[in-house]
Amino acid sequence: MKRKLPVLLAAAAVILEAIPKSAVITVTGGEEAKRLYFSCFDPTPFLDRSFGPLLTAVSSALLLIAALIHLSGKAAGLLRALAGAAFVFSLLPLFGNGETRCALGIVIALVLLAEAGIVFLPLPEKERQTARRRKKKGRS
Repeated sequence: MKRKLPVLLAAAAVILEAIPKSAVITVTGGEEAKRLYFSCFDPTPFLDRSFGPLLTAVSSALLLIAALIHLSGKAAGLLRALAGAAFVFSLLPLFGNGETRCALGIVIALVLLAEAGIVFLPLPEKERQTARRRKKKGRS
């Protein structure tokens, strides 16, 4: 389960980032300000000096690929590095001015935080637990 959960969380992050309201920029024209919503994969906010959404989308896509490779038992270090980078990149829009924050961006940051927590924390695997139980029963 520990190997499958990072794949599910990375896939959820990529799906949330593909939603057209996952990145926001604010355009001011005269006296009024207008919020424009985009997908994180859209480079338009990047052109408006909002680097967080596109960097988050690219790192999350790479994270999904690394999580799929991790299913075979390899690339644990790469998975940790990409999980940390994706989480840090997801925080960039949140620490900017208040005009670039959106609720979906906060949800994406929380999903990537959960991903980083699962990858970095040593959670016990089921096989190890059953092997330990068998050893204890054999000694008794």
